[in-house]
Amino acid sequence: MEQMNQIGSTSIAWYKLAELIAKREREKALNVYRLLSHSFIDKAYALQLEADILYSLQDKDAIEKYKQAAFLYKQERRWINAVYVYEHLLDLDANNAEVIGLLLDLYAKIDLVPKFDRLFDSLCSKIKNKTIDDEMVVRAFKKMLDVDPAGERTEVTGLLLKRLKDPVGEFPKGLLDRLKISRQII
Repeated sequence: MEQMNQIGSTSIAWYKLAELIAKREREKALNVYRLLSHSFIDKAYALQLEADILYSLQDKDAIEKYKQAAFLYKQERRWINAVYVYEHLLDLDANNAEVIGLLLDLYAKIDLVPKFDRLFDSLCSKIKNKTIDDEMVVRAFKKMLDVDPAGERTEVTGLLLKRLKDPVGEFPKGLLDRLKISRQII
């Protein structure tokens, strides 16, 4: 019977949370969320839910919570969950080189080659059209292009090098030189 009361209380709390969000009552909604979050075992999910609430309330703190959730999903090797959150972050800021780099890495890791190719093509277009900062691209990619300690290429390195070798590739040569991988391509 006590478990039924807890379920009923939880359902009421979810309803109240939805109502407060609809009314745009940020502080009250976050207080109800905090009470509910104590029942979550999954910290990444709790952060993602908090980000969703903040996003619904048009709060800029949502971005940071999404990043934290995605980081935890990635750390826990829950690749699909991380992809979902990073794709949402990319929807919110299509020119975020860091998120693009993280997504390319995840797409390679879980063998989503068509998504990898589309995102890489989009990145090349953004670089060509100067809608994305080269420095951000260099910083995002340098980490991804590192060779692992065993001296083997990671999945993303292999896919990137394959795409960068492509003679019709649109990745600027100067950017390749700055990534210090042109010697690996030749």
